[in-house]
Parts: sequence; structure tokens; C-alpha cells
Amino acid sequence: RISRERPGETYYTGVQLPQKAKTLELKPDSKLYSSTLEKKKEKPVFLTQLSGAAVNTGETARFTVRVSGFPKPTVQWSHNGKVVKSSSVYKLIEEKDEYTLVITQVTSEYEGKYSCTATNRFGQTTSSQAEKWVEKMCSEGTEASFNYKVSGDPVPDIKWFKGPFQIQPSRNCTIRTNSDGSGFIIIKNVKQQDSGLYTCKASNQFGETACSAELVVFKESISASTKYTMSLIDLMATLEIANCTVEDTGDYVCVASSEAGSDHCTCTVIVKGWFSVSFNDFTSSFLGDVTIYITCLLFCCRTAIVSA
Repeated sequence: RISRERPGETYYTGVQLPQKAKTLELKPDSKLYSSTLEKKKEKPVFLTQLSGAAVNTGETARFTVRVSGFPKPTVQWSHNGKVVKSSSVYKLIEEKDEYTLVITQVTSEYEGKYSCTATNRFGQTTSSQAEKWVEKMCSEGTEASFNYKVSGDPVPDIKWFKGPFQIQPSRNCTIRTNSDGSGFIIIKNVKQQDSGLYTCKASNQFGETACSAELVVFKESISASTKYTMSLIDLMATLEIANCTVEDTGDYVCVASSEAGSDHCTCTVIVKGWFSVSFNDFTSSFLGDVTIYITCLLFCCRTAIVSA
């Protein structure tokens, strides 16, 4: 308060405060504030799904997903159902909405199924690595089948493909989808032309995941005889076919297996007067009625059992 005085006069100017005992409280516009937050509420959603990885021993494996949600989700990685924690082997990287699990110096103990779970107070979502299927081999006239198990909310839609083409049920092809997320495809009386890459795709409004398996169909198993001679020397497997005729035309498969797993390689033999042998990216031509040799080099840490 400021006072000015003149002889016989006194003037007062100033600001008067409200009663000291009264408390002033500032309140935001509650309706505007809550409606703004309400628009942002969102349970975690995977913008990209977790996919499998195949690496050699000693190499680095990397899994990356993108996740949206508000409030910002917390992300947890798991290996075969057990929580993965940051260590000298596992590195967990977070950058904006992108989350990465890096596995350094991979060994067989780190094989298995990895999953990523994102959680906030509005919900929880999990993305699982697609199961890796072993290549399936069978002979002509038999039955081939592939099974799957999938989970999701809402329940994913399932489609089967051979190469780029969708498979429809038919007399020789049965497709089953069960309510518990499991299902299968059965191909009856398979032929060599049924060989190829088969893919199961699962999708819903939040994304898509897939897993694939290769089917190799061969005419019949080969046993040692005067026509076929097989040998295995220093991990070099050789099949000798004597006196080739047109009937020997076809795909030949060499399968190597041990306790650790199996692998195979294939080649195509075409006999027609002149015939060619195609083995991976190697091709040679020969005159008919000669003996040919099909050779493949095996790499493994255990004794292999070879059949063709």
C-alpha cells in the first residue's frame, strides 16, 4: 500500500487481498483432460511379428519386433517359456517402438522357441517365433502331413500354400482347422510333382505369421545291387548307377542322418539318348548306356547313415 500525504489530506492506493484464511485452488477442465487421454488408451499391438532365424554355431542371431500401445508397454523376452535377461550372451535393445533381442555366439543350447510379450495396464499381447519344421521326405504313393498349433485374439485365420499358390481341399488333400488353434494338412497318394515348399499362414486384424516346410517325394528307396553301388569314404557318399536307361530318369535324394538331426541333397537325372546330370549348380552331359556317379560331401560331427 502506497500513501501520499498533503497538508490536511491523505490518499491511499494499493491492492487488497482476499481474506488470508481462504485457500485458492486451481482446477483443470476435467472433461477436456480426460477425453484427450481416452483417445490414446491402447493395449499393446505388434506392428511386426516375430519370425524365426537359422544361424550357424558361433554366429549372432537377432530378433526384432515393433510394438505400439499407450501407456508405453514393457517388453519381456522368453526362451522356451523361460524369461530372458540381459547377459554376456543376451543383449536387449530398445529404440522408440522397436525392440531387439541379440544372441551372440550361438550354440545348440540356445535353440528353441523365442517369444516376446508386451504389457501395459490395458492388456498384454505375445508374439511367438514361428516353429521351424524339419523337411519331410516320403516315397510315392504314401501320405504326407503337416501339423500346426497357433494362438491369437481374435483367433487367426489359417491358409495353406504350395509355393505362391493357395491350397484348396480336394479328394487327395484334407485340411482341418480345430477350435483350439490346432490343425493339419494331409496329402494322400503323393507324387513327385507334390514336392515343394508348403507354407501355413495365420493372420488376424493385428498381423500375420507363417511357417514353412519342404516336402521331398521320391519314387522308391534304393538298395545295393548290381545296378546300384553305394559307398561312404571320408564323409564322401557316392551312388553308382550302372548301364543307365530311360527308366533311371528322375530325382535322386541323398539323406544323411545322425542323432543330431538329418539333412539331404538332391539331383535330377534325365536319360534320353544323350542325358544330363544336374547336381545343384553343376551340370554335365554323357552318352547313354554308361555308368554315372553321384557324389555328395557330408559335414557332421557324428557318424552319418546314408540312404538314397
